Amino acid sequence: MNTDLERIFSSLDDVAWGKLQHAYGSAADVPALIRALTSPDTSARNDAWYELHGNLWHQGTIYEATAPAVPILLQLLQAQAVPDKYQIIIYLARLFSGRSYWDAHKDLKTSRYEVSKPDFQGTLRRELSCVEATKDAIRAGNRTYMQLLRAEEVGLRIAAAYLLGLIGESENAVLEAITESSERLGDPARS
Repeated sequence: MNTDLERIFSSLDDVAWGKLQHAYGSAADVPALIRALTSPDTSARNDAWYELHGNLWHQGTIYEATAPAVPILLQLLQAQAVPDKYQIIIYLARLFSGRSYWDAHKDLKTSRYEVSKPDFQGTLRRELSCVEATKDAIRAGNRTYMQLLRAEEVGLRIAAAYLLGLIGESENAVLEAITESSERLGDPARS
């Protein structure tokens, strides 16, 4: 196995996933799903993405286990032998746009009972803190995204530019990196 992946998987195992929660309960399944993102089998990777979208970003909502997954995904972006890196960037963009379950649903008539409970504000604060921790973890990858603007793969550069715009990186810095990359790679779009 690639030493980059061994290091990443070791850091993946350092997280107490079984004590964290996602949309379906225990996040104990997350390490296997993240490992599957590096599989040479496209079907295995697609299945892992499907599951990760369902449990860490369920219908646009963020959970306790979401933020701890982000640094591992950032490490995968930096590793050489990881396929479909653009999907990691797109997933990070989705996570960055995520919300807390109760923040998204508190105004629904069907939620009145839950909202009226004495501990609702505490629950909402905990959820919002998970959302903010996820966004902070994604922002921490800013340097990696800037480097990916110089990648040879056009789709990866586009995804990185999108994520950088979403998290609020300076337009000038992004445009300069894109222009430099296009000139270096001799993109036909620039001629």
